[in-house]
Amino acid sequence: MVLAGAPASRPSVTSCAAVYRRRRVTALLALVLLVAAAVVGLALLRAAAVDDGVPNSTAVVEVQPGETLWDLATRVAPDSPTPAVVDRIRELNGMRGSTLYPGLPLVVPSDS
Repeated sequence: MVLAGAPASRPSVTSCAAVYRRRRVTALLALVLLVAAAVVGLALLRAAAVDDGVPNSTAVVEVQPGETLWDLATRVAPDSPTPAVVDRIRELNGMRGSTLYPGLPLVVPSDS
């Protein structure tokens, strides 16, 4: 006996699995896009924060007798903030301390 208004058949299990799979793939793609957007946003934010006024180009200079890192930073990038230039010199040369020797070649930020 068939009741009036009742569906004649139910959807098959395989079609339910296909719908579920399609929803999972869609949710996964949405998550991937969200993560990609977050990564791009953070990269742009970092790029804006990195602009510390220190020149991006570099040059190799020789340390003069009696010269400190501070003196060197002032000499090579006089229009830039000296502490930021000192940090960049340390970073470029893998320095942990601040000991310099006359004649030592160092990679430094340069305006030219």
